[in-house]
Order: sequence, then structure tokens, then C-alpha cells
Amino acid sequence: MITLTGGNFQDATGAPLANGSIVFQLNADARVVAAPYGQVSGKTKAVFQLNAAGALAANAQIWSNAELTPQLSPILLGTYYLVTLYDANDAPVSDPMWWIFPNFIGATVDIATMMAFIFDLP
Repeated sequence: MITLTGGNFQDATGAPLANGSIVFQLNADARVVAAPYGQVSGKTKAVFQLNAAGALAANAQIWSNAELTPQLSPILLGTYYLVTLYDANDAPVSDPMWWIFPNFIGATVDIATMMAFIFDLP
């Protein structure tokens, strides 16, 4: 089990996920509803490297789901990210998870505030 404590990813023993990575991939193609607008392909993976402490770089950014459409309604989001964590050797250390970031448009998306949508995928 991977935990996020104080902004650092840790493995089941509490050791940092040193020099690992986290991969985000949208469930579908999406349109950005705020400046700079445009399209985001569901095939595109956003890969972020973790440092020796298991933390993301301070400038790591993704679109919040509130900034993407399709949306089912103003409060239900139709886009989510498939998220997987990997160790320094690119071996997966987490099961894939669906995460939703319901942040307001233009807000900083903090993965520590993510909402788990589905934990176990078929």
C-alpha cells in the first residue's frame, strides 16, 4: 500500500518512494474549458518524477477535472485520471486508481486533496 504523508509518497514500510514516478492519464479525450483552451488527448500520459524523498517537484501541474469537459453536470465530473505509481526501476507499486480533482478553474491542484473515485479496477 502506498501512502501520501506530508506531500511524500511512501511504501507499505514507510520508506519514501525514492526516485519513483507517478503517471496520470485521462479516461477520455477532453476539452480545456479555461484559457489557454484546447484539447487534451486521453492517450497522453503525464509522467512526473519523484525525488529522493518521494515528493513531486513543486512545479508539477495537471489540469483539474473541473477545467475539463466532458462534465456530466456542474457538480458531477465526466473526466478522471487513471493514476499509477512506479518505483525507481519503473515497476508498478500501486494498482491503477481513478482520481478526481474537483478544484476550481485556475486553482492549484494539490494531489494531497485528491478524491479517490474507484480503487479497484476490473
